Amino acid sequence: IQGRLNRGETPWGEAFEPLSDAYIEAMPRREGGIPLNDTHQHIMNRINSQAGGDYVSVGLLDHPETPGLAMAHQFGIGVPARPFMPIYNGQVDLPQAWTAEVLAIIGRHLDLMR
Repeated sequence: IQGRLNRGETPWGEAFEPLSDAYIEAMPRREGGIPLNDTHQHIMNRINSQAGGDYVSVGLLDHPETPGLAMAHQFGIGVPARPFMPIYNGQVDLPQAWTAEVLAIIGRHLDLMR
């Protein structure tokens, strides 16, 4: 996810739609004129995951300075969608290469448990 986000791509390898000039001008800014979302780190730091014995939970964290920014980018609320989590139509939709990698990791783990 982070690698694709750094390249300006969705989890499926599609390029994000460029930001409009109007959006860039209206972008909230920090002290010194630096945009609040000037680096991809800003959104990547909002991805939260937690694993338990029989579950994995992934969610988006928000920051008090920019509430809803991660959700806005993932689902296109007020800006063109820039989905960085592999969710499509409300369901997890892993790219094929990711699915193969996850299954291989699970298979290796099960082999070690034998």
